[in-house]
Amino acid sequence: MWKICWYAAFRLRDTKVLSAETFKRQKLIKTIRENCLFSKTFKATIGLSEEILEKDVTIPEERALWLPRQCH
Repeated sequence: MWKICWYAAFRLRDTKVLSAETFKRQKLIKTIRENCLFSKTFKATIGLSEEILEKDVTIPEERALWLPRQCH
């Protein structure tokens, strides 16, 4: 999600987007959908990301998956 925040901050020219206290995920998604600076493809990507997050899919960027070590 951080890559989206950075891209949104760049396109909107607003560094407040990078602050987790100022911009919550839902507010960021709403801002992107309402703004004409973003392409339809990017907005569709946001929709897909939102669906994935709502279904509680593990995101590798946020959680590391540690596999058990194999003993030899």
